[in-house]
Amino acid sequence: ALGWMAMARGERRPAQHHFEYILEVTRRHPEAELLRVHAMAGLAPLAALAGEPEQAEALADEGVAVARRLPAAGFLVMALTRAGETALLSGRRPTNILRELLGLLVDLGTRAWVDEVLEMVALVCEADGAAAAAARLLGAAGARSDHRGRVLSSEVKDCCDRLAKTLGTDAFAEHAASGRSMPTGEALSFALSELDPVTSTCGTSRRTTPP
Repeated sequence: ALGWMAMARGERRPAQHHFEYILEVTRRHPEAELLRVHAMAGLAPLAALAGEPEQAEALADEGVAVARRLPAAGFLVMALTRAGETALLSGRRPTNILRELLGLLVDLGTRAWVDEVLEMVALVCEADGAAAAAARLLGAAGARSDHRGRVLSSEVKDCCDRLAKTLGTDAFAEHAASGRSMPTGEALSFALSELDPVTSTCGTSRRTTPP
């Protein structure tokens, strides 16, 4: 809890200290897999923010692997969300992770992590040239509300600013308002449909026209 609170305040070094301590505890008590997921999920984006993409990816992958062994799907959602954020911070498009996340969120019928996942899909869409879809997804995620403390808060803010310039302020607001009016299930389905033409790396886009 102290680690997540420090991350929410933007205090990376204390957050890393707390998560590393928990990781060391779980090495002595391997049965504490739930705590291990928390530690990996916290350390992975911190490593990406520190410019260590290989370590970040290894931590994220292990966190997901451990979460898959747990009987609670909510922890897999958390681990996959942090893995997706880690990938984006490392310059990769986590398309497969996002597809699995969207499927899990639909199956679970939960609001937990929905905003973060929609924001990640929006970032992928914007990078792929789908500005209108990205604006709509950010509206559905409530990206204009206070999202300080989220791992991708700076990236989301910058994305909003770019989209306002690309689409124009009025058009951006119109698409975002359309997204805000979507029920959660509709927003998740829309996000999944927008991932279909997106490549899984940061190479050339296969999409030729915006939606």
